Amino acid sequence: ALLKQKPPHEARVCQQSEPGFRPAFLFRTVSMNAQECVIAENRSDTPSYRSAKLHLTMLRRPRLLLAALLSLILVAGTAAYYFTRPAATLAAIHQAITDKRYPDLNQLVDFPSLRESVKADLVGQLESRAGFSTEAGSIIGGMVIGPVVDLVVSPIGLDLVLAGYSARETASNARAAKAPADAPKAGEDAPEAKNISYDTDWQSLSRYDVLISRDGKPVSTVTLRRYGLFTWKLSAIDMAD
Repeated sequence: ALLKQKPPHEARVCQQSEPGFRPAFLFRTVSMNAQECVIAENRSDTPSYRSAKLHLTMLRRPRLLLAALLSLILVAGTAAYYFTRPAATLAAIHQAITDKRYPDLNQLVDFPSLRESVKADLVGQLESRAGFSTEAGSIIGGMVIGPVVDLVVSPIGLDLVLAGYSARETASNARAAKAPADAPKAGEDAPEAKNISYDTDWQSLSRYDVLISRDGKPVSTVTLRRYGLFTWKLSAIDMAD
């Protein structure tokens, strides 16, 4: 009845509260239907109205802080996941080859782009060493380098490249393997692990390069590119001369 007969210049400011909650230290309250209601003059310059508004603001502040904290955690987690995906992709390639799960490589390697990259790289090396023209180098490269490209982009060849083998060592060892089960594993007749180093370089948010060196000399550079939001694939290999 008191609330129904309130004067026109008064307004009711209510906030759902926990049972037994009585913010009497801020202002006088009237309990009604499990709500804490404050009778305040509908003017922003009155102390009671400002106190009620301050109380409601204080109740909302923890929620805003919690939302901001959750957003920060989400952004940090997404960034951490994004920047670890290229290295995780290389590890997944090695693990798939080790476990002989070769069909899984189709999700980790862009084979058409990789084949074109290796072919162009080896043809370029042949032209520079033999002095062929670009057209002649392409013709000869298609006949001579084609089988080498097939060896390098095979599961055996990829594992050897990532283990620090040069182009010649990769082709030789991959050719010697009669079947995938006979392929030399990383560490068997391979360069000393302590002499192999991996230097990563973000070329852009969509390209990630890894320079593989042996005894301080570059052996190869593998390039991963982003496909979609979080998917990365090995798409190029640049073999050192």
